[in-house]
Amino acid sequence: MKELADDTLDPVALACSRICHDLVNPLSAIAGGAELLGLQAGSSPELALVSESVAAAMARIRFFRIAFGAPGEGQSIASREIRTLLEELQRGSRIQYDWRSEAAHHRADLRAVFLLMQCCETAMTAGGTIKVENGDTWTIEVTAKRLNRDPALWDRLTAPPRPADGLPPSHVHFLLLPQVLSQLGRRLRIEANETALTARF
Repeated sequence: MKELADDTLDPVALACSRICHDLVNPLSAIAGGAELLGLQAGSSPELALVSESVAAAMARIRFFRIAFGAPGEGQSIASREIRTLLEELQRGSRIQYDWRSEAAHHRADLRAVFLLMQCCETAMTAGGTIKVENGDTWTIEVTAKRLNRDPALWDRLTAPPRPADGLPPSHVHFLLLPQVLSQLGRRLRIEANETALTARF
């Protein structure tokens, strides 16, 4: 994976938006089909599992679209929509979300927040809570029984953007976040110990 310069990030983000958009349509069809089967044949554990799995997949795709997709100039997302998305994501998950902001926010800011949340999730192998607040700055607070932070990954977040250097695709958010923050003109500050983390930008 090569370093994504500012002039190549937007085409990649557009591609991510397109992929997420195209995946939602067949998933919606599956959800609709499962609902019809439930009406005709009655509910069953199998249909419930299909419906829950589709709902979880659609929530994750919407999350990815905000984190990796093109933000769109001037586009905002309401707080209620963000809360609904996070509530769907945390069903059956060991990670819980506490969204404290009441305002609508620009997609460009939310892209940075969601990428940072993914970085936090990577360290939360035993689960925990991610709390997000917004005032003069964005503040993300993580509490967990244990945080497994890889210094090689987390050191990237407070340094200038740099090449992937063998970074696996599963950790691409650690590559993208410094570039997104640089585009926003923001600097990330992190304080952490074995069970808690606070990040601000």
